[in-house]
Order: sequence, then C-alpha cells, then structure tokens
Amino acid sequence: MLTGIRQADPVVPNGQWFAVPQTHVGYKEMLAILMVARLDGRPITVVTTGDIACGHAGVAAILF
Repeated sequence: MLTGIRQADPVVPNGQWFAVPQTHVGYKEMLAILMVARLDGRPITVVTTGDIACGHAGVAAILF
C-alpha cells in the first residue's frame, strides 16, 4: 500500500494499493526492492501501468 498517496492510479479510484503480478519480468527484483525499502524506511517511487493487476493498480516499475 502506498503511504501518503490518496490513490495509486486513476484506473482504481481512491485505491492506495498496487499489485505486481508474479508473471512480471522484474517481479523478484521488485519484491526485493520493496522489502529493503520497508526495512530501511526508505521512500520509493512506483510507476503504474494504467491497468488493473489482481484488482489493484498494476506496477510497471519500482525505483529507489
């Protein structure tokens, strides 16, 4: 879930959650970045696809 953001993407109005499908080419790397950022309390940038993935905003990229 995105913190401090009202919605992850207009494709899911008022939705703070985003999803990275396991079929995404960079799934394992994205998961690792999310876990490290969470442990370190570091902010990240999430770029969404404009599509729905698993009922939430789909992720194209996650950046430190």
